[in-house]
Amino acid sequence: GVETSETQAGGTTVVTLVLPDLGEVSYAFLDGAVILGLTPDDVALAVEARQNGDTLGVTDVYRNTFAQSERHAGNELYVDVGSLVDSVAAGEEMPADVRDVVGELGTLGINTWSEADLVEFHAVLTVR
Repeated sequence: GVETSETQAGGTTVVTLVLPDLGEVSYAFLDGAVILGLTPDDVALAVEARQNGDTLGVTDVYRNTFAQSERHAGNELYVDVGSLVDSVAAGEEMPADVRDVVGELGTLGINTWSEADLVEFHAVLTVR
């Protein structure tokens, strides 16, 4: 089964899930946002940065990703796919043809909003 553990980062609880045969993932809830990372240290750094006012939303790469979307509604998912691929490739052998394709991916931004009887999802995938 799944094993869980908890640590603290800046007064915020960071939960780590160890998934057999898959690895681990960590998350925390802070100021209405979910912070997700591959390790508790990743999440702790994001928590500390957010508490210091160094938010992802002020970076050019984040703003440029969501600038491609019609609306900026605040219900967002952002993934630095390029960094994630680099991290996975560093620890796992990746076939050259796969690395050639996924190695060109940059960021993924998904946002959603609703009005009356309508729910919209917009997704942007950038390349490096």
